Amino acid sequence: MRKRIESFFHLYRREFVALAISIAAIATLLLFSGSFLNSVSAFLIRNQISNVDTVMNQEFNYLSQQREELIASKVFNTFLKKGDSLGLRTAAQREAKDRGLGFITMTDSNGFVLSRSHLPGQIGDNIFQTTPQGARIAQGETVTAVVRGVNNPLASISGSLILEEGKTIGGLVLGFIIDDSYAKRLQEKYFGSDSRILFYTNRRGIVGSSFDDLKILHLLDVFFSPGSDLITREVPQLERELKIDGKYYFARNIAFPGVNNSLGGAVVFLSVNHTLRCAGVAMFAVLIFLAVYWFLSRFRSLRREKRHPLVIALLAVVIFAATYATNAVRSDLASMELKDLPYPIYNSTLRFFPDSGIIHPLVETTVAIKVLTGGEAINNVRATIQYDPAKLKVVTILTSDSACSPDGFFQKTIDNKAGTVKINCIPQNVNPGFYKPEGTVAELVVLPLVEGDIFLTFGDKTHVLANDGFETDVLRSVTSAFFQSTRQGLTTLNIKDMIPVFSPSHPNSNRWYQSKNVQLTWPTFASGTYYYALNQIPDFTPSESDSSTTNGYLDTKFSKDGVYYFHLRGRDASGEWGPVSHLKIMEDSTPPLSPVIQSSMVKSGSGEIVRFNFSGEDEMSGVQKNFYVRFDNGIWFPMLPQLHIPFFKGEKHTVYLRVFDNAGNFSDSSVNVVAP
Repeated sequence: MRKRIESFFHLYRREFVALAISIAAIATLLLFSGSFLNSVSAFLIRNQISNVDTVMNQEFNYLSQQREELIASKVFNTFLKKGDSLGLRTAAQREAKDRGLGFITMTDSNGFVLSRSHLPGQIGDNIFQTTPQGARIAQGETVTAVVRGVNNPLASISGSLILEEGKTIGGLVLGFIIDDSYAKRLQEKYFGSDSRILFYTNRRGIVGSSFDDLKILHLLDVFFSPGSDLITREVPQLERELKIDGKYYFARNIAFPGVNNSLGGAVVFLSVNHTLRCAGVAMFAVLIFLAVYWFLSRFRSLRREKRHPLVIALLAVVIFAATYATNAVRSDLASMELKDLPYPIYNSTLRFFPDSGIIHPLVETTVAIKVLTGGEAINNVRATIQYDPAKLKVVTILTSDSACSPDGFFQKTIDNKAGTVKINCIPQNVNPGFYKPEGTVAELVVLPLVEGDIFLTFGDKTHVLANDGFETDVLRSVTSAFFQSTRQGLTTLNIKDMIPVFSPSHPNSNRWYQSKNVQLTWPTFASGTYYYALNQIPDFTPSESDSSTTNGYLDTKFSKDGVYYFHLRGRDASGEWGPVSHLKIMEDSTPPLSPVIQSSMVKSGSGEIVRFNFSGEDEMSGVQKNFYVRFDNGIWFPMLPQLHIPFFKGEKHTVYLRVFDNAGNFSDSSVNVVAP
């Protein structure tokens, strides 16, 4: 037998030399096929990416054109000069429908909203003083950008003043609310049916998506939740493959060229066909093998009359399969997989929307109560809202747009004597529950009774319950609201009325902020002086001995953490003093103390449950009740102070813990757990 084998190899030694060289060439190709495959993918996707970068510019050009046409048509001028809110609303709704716009908002010359085509009941707030885009419009600029909306996290807008004979008679802002419908509109207009687009903000997570599959949307909402490294660190530079529910996408982040570069952005998911790409590379490898073998067999020293086509064909099949499998595995490992977590998360939040602003007294305003699930399936919301009944009246509770079932409101009461509203409801689908990124619980129609500060605060008996059969409270944080009620505008001021002071950097006096840099704005008289002070005294009256300015803005900086008060008092050209305005600002830029991790063991047996207890402390704003946990190099996810999870034999993990304070600062710690 041995002699036969030696004779066979000696007889066909030249063919074996050709095969060996051919296989060596293929092996070399396999070593570099990953880079080759990435180059091919980059080439195929490059054109799509170049189209992505022009999408928002095309949208901005469209909005700018619509704004110019509307101003030139003077369709709103008569209504603006008369202050006819009903006429403005009717005209705006008609124009928005005819032009395919999401909304048209009209203001008077002072910036107070007279009409919103999409929110008829939401009027009376001042957008010139409370939004960066409104401030620029008030100064005569034209703004076309993606901005943080008053009633929505993001909006694509174009806005400017409306002039007649050189005099300002109002303001116009039009555009689209960035939500699921807007994302689907962009997908249909600019991208293929297999691609998807997602919009997010750092504070809110996902605000709009063209994904239809609720399972995928749930996964994305978990991974894109505020506090996750994916959204705070990786997304702004995101340009990689993701694996979602067995499908592969090339994900690319698009930064918004808006008035505020910290708004958020969009992520475009371009469908990637690994099967086709890997098959193409494998076929290329087979062709290389055959070409090299044919070329070598043409040499006289290697040429023979006898051939073995079956052996060559079998080797070609093996090379195809090996190349395909190798690149399929490489591509899968190179992609980041988003999949269900082996442990529950606690990620729901409640907030008012809007949660700050300047509103007109004696004008009803609608404030929504929003639940953000963060990917958590919930089946019950219990909210207690508190306010000062001497300053505010809650007129009614609207539930027509609620995520709760019409028959699912167990409680919906208003007590304007005690200053409380109580709501208890269940979603329309109790099982599996509600887990879309955001839902409206209810809307409060409120009426300011006096000028001054107005607070809406979530009470202690506010809960969001998970659909887990245990009624687990998964509410990790709430955002209460702060409004200023005033008649003062930017162009019509009365020294006898309180001057509204607004902080674009710290707009909500009910919230803690971590930035030490503070911007303050207020309306200005044609000729007058403003005396101000920034200190930690709640009730302080500025005088001539304090700082003064004739401008309507101030940039300053805190020297240390704490609760501050900005005091402003005006004096007009005749020397008459006005009342004192106060604005409360809560600042905390110091991270909390390092969190404490207590574990039941640092060495775990096979399949044993390791129990973790987490605790944290912050001296200024206090810590949020939930914690963020990460295993090894994974992603941070929100947890309650207790976590129980099994560890199996041979496993070694580093468990990282992150605690946030109520201003958004955080600290980390870690512990190692080994399963022997």
